[in-house]
Amino acid sequence: MGRRRAAALPGLLAALKSGNPDARSSAADALADMAQYADGPAVPLEQAVPALRQALKDEHYAVRVSACYALQHIGPRAAPALPELVAALDDGEWAVAEAAVQALADVDPAGTTAVPALVKVLEHSPHELREITCQELAQLGPDAKGAVPALIKLLDADKNDWFAGNAAAATLMTIAAYDARTTPDDPAADVRPQIIAAIARSAATQTAPFVKTDRLTTLFVPRRLTCPLGPEVLPALPHALETLKSWMHQPPNPWVPRQGLVEFLAAVGPQAKPEVLAAVNELLADKTVDQTQGVKQLEKLLQQLQGDET
Repeated sequence: MGRRRAAALPGLLAALKSGNPDARSSAADALADMAQYADGPAVPLEQAVPALRQALKDEHYAVRVSACYALQHIGPRAAPALPELVAALDDGEWAVAEAAVQALADVDPAGTTAVPALVKVLEHSPHELREITCQELAQLGPDAKGAVPALIKLLDADKNDWFAGNAAAATLMTIAAYDARTTPDDPAADVRPQIIAAIARSAATQTAPFVKTDRLTTLFVPRRLTCPLGPEVLPALPHALETLKSWMHQPPNPWVPRQGLVEFLAAVGPQAKPEVLAAVNELLADKTVDQTQGVKQLEKLLQQLQGDET
């Protein structure tokens, strides 16, 4: 099949130069589809990159969108097109700019060119594009460390649209992610305290209750960290304890990450043991607390906190 697809390349390249914009767009779409097949890497799709670079300057925006998607799926072999993809971030058609954002991380997985370009999008583009940009930066993981200052700024910048700020928080935690059990080196050690402090501060200062809780849960859902948490997390502690008291009075609910919060407080415990112990003991003495799982979770948390003293 790989040979058959390779045999189709000349025809598709010719179609990219057709006088019919629908034919040009369809040819780029076909190249994107071809790249996604299991034998895509065996097809010399890098031969299509020069024509796709030209397609990014096409007068019809649908052709430009399709060219972005084709380059995205061709991946690192399309690296020569990075200058045109960066230029497409400023395209007047929102769909083209969105497609260029989505392509950059795939074409430049090391982030050398993609990260500085996407940072500019975070700083100057409409908030709808910022949310997508955050998601693409998350794909790069610790290689997106250069975007940390812009992501932190975005945490509280979009007061009228929390989606971009929420995406920024999730991306920051993806950059900070570290599993000490499987990875000996810690690629985000230099930025993690700054990231945790910023999200904790955002959880403490947001005014909308659901945004405060979203920021808090970003710190422990999903469980991205297995390393100790330092004092930088303490601004989030008051809201974490308030949330614990609220959630412990509710029956078990799969949509409420109560166990994650308990584990988070166990990790924070060494930094604020008196406050956490006081809250746990108060809840254990409260007979209105969930008596099924809640009490067991609190008792285990108490044992962990007391065990740290021995």
